[in-house]
Amino acid sequence: HNFVMGLLFGVLAIMLIYNASLYVFTRDNSYFAYSLYLATAALYELAITGYGPLYLWGDHLWMTWRGYELSACLAFLSATVFFRVFLELRTCKIRHLVWMNNGFVTFWAVATVLTVVQNSPYVSLSIALGGLIGGIAAVYSSIYRIFQGSVSARLCIARQAPGTRAHASGIPFADRSGS
Repeated sequence: HNFVMGLLFGVLAIMLIYNASLYVFTRDNSYFAYSLYLATAALYELAITGYGPLYLWGDHLWMTWRGYELSACLAFLSATVFFRVFLELRTCKIRHLVWMNNGFVTFWAVATVLTVVQNSPYVSLSIALGGLIGGIAAVYSSIYRIFQGSVSARLCIARQAPGTRAHASGIPFADRSGS
């Protein structure tokens, strides 16, 4: 188990360093947004696996209690910002996609603040529901942008699910979906 988790965190660290260096050399904001997402996703994984309290924040009681909610909100917020940058929603002419994304950025920012200042079971419930609805909205936005001819949207949606060959075989990644 520790070996597999070490591999997970190693891959996340390599991806983070690689994308951060791409940002430094190209100044493409999508690499910065993705690097931020990877950092917060690693924080989330540290919180849910127990490695965060074990190796990083130790006996810090607040982080032990609130680390999961805080890291989930930060990961969803950074994913929403990455989605905005990668799909170029700021320059998108379809206003409802921009409004939807702005709404999710606001939701995750408020949820992050509430996680820090308030201890409530409603915050945890809103994180779960917000993640579900946000994922559905992300797929919807990608499909909508595909019909507009967005190449980045095609890349985004192609990585969401396996192809028909993989589904039929029952073996993940048994086809070349997304390539």
